Amino acid sequence: MKSLIASQTSGLHQRFRFTAFWEDKRVKLSEAAYKTVVVTSIFGRQQAAIANEFYHRGWVVRGTAREAKAHPFADVRTTELAPGSSLTDAFRGADVVAYSLVQDHHPGVMVDTARSVAEAAAQAGVAHIVFNLAGTIDEGSDHSPSHEMRAARAAIQNGKVPSTVFQPTVYMDNIVEPWSLPSILGGAFAYPAPESAPISWLSHRSLAAYVVAAAESKEAVGKEYRIGGPEAVTGTQIAEILSDHLGMQVVYHRLPLDIMAAGLNDSMGSPAGDRIVTLYARLDREPTFMDLGLTTGKVLGVTPESFADFVARQDWQAL
Repeated sequence: MKSLIASQTSGLHQRFRFTAFWEDKRVKLSEAAYKTVVVTSIFGRQQAAIANEFYHRGWVVRGTAREAKAHPFADVRTTELAPGSSLTDAFRGADVVAYSLVQDHHPGVMVDTARSVAEAAAQAGVAHIVFNLAGTIDEGSDHSPSHEMRAARAAIQNGKVPSTVFQPTVYMDNIVEPWSLPSILGGAFAYPAPESAPISWLSHRSLAAYVVAAAESKEAVGKEYRIGGPEAVTGTQIAEILSDHLGMQVVYHRLPLDIMAAGLNDSMGSPAGDRIVTLYARLDREPTFMDLGLTTGKVLGVTPESFADFVARQDWQAL
């Protein structure tokens, strides 16, 4: 941050009003400045976006990670998300824990991790857990991963620390990951959803805005929100957005679910892929499963960015 000017200063954990200049632009920072948040697994893509948003809003940011590594602005504590004093110590003194569910699909890991976070937060005296489920739950399914995600959610909601839960759809940022970007630049956008299924895609930046809004809102305590972008778009429409921006034809191709499962099993470990594709299989039965309509932008006052805006702000030459 290039400069930070406080109009009031009276002590740690007080409420302030700030004027800041970020990238030469004057912005108003949160009144919750000098509160402390712990962002678990801070080096993950979703978590990094969340940490950045808290930092830009004036929070003191702490993080957890399995391995010690330098961070540009956060105090990172090395700890597993498992029972033990190190996790409690990492949370101690924090006002909020921003916890994103780690996508470890080995049996029992999701719920055990959630229980550990809930217990450590309670022992550390944390006031609020903002829990990002990092995906959509098929509430009508008793199969994995929905069963484990529901159990993890229950561990947080039934814990001693008040919580807010977010259930996002799927992330726009996936299209610029190494497994997707080369095919797009080659003229093909491949994804496992039916080409006509409308999906309310969400960016990591918008996810982060929702998480910080919840951390700063009394209204959000005890609530659960399904969140997505401002409109649902189909695979064909995304290909058109990409074509218009890149100045080349991009065609949508549905990625076969068995191929996606095999690839995810290789990269994340079996049975991760087999579990994840069950959510996309539901789109064949219920194409509007991830269509949240036009109301999600009104949640907690956040206006999520559109797919077109997400595509426009990418530096495609540098990717």
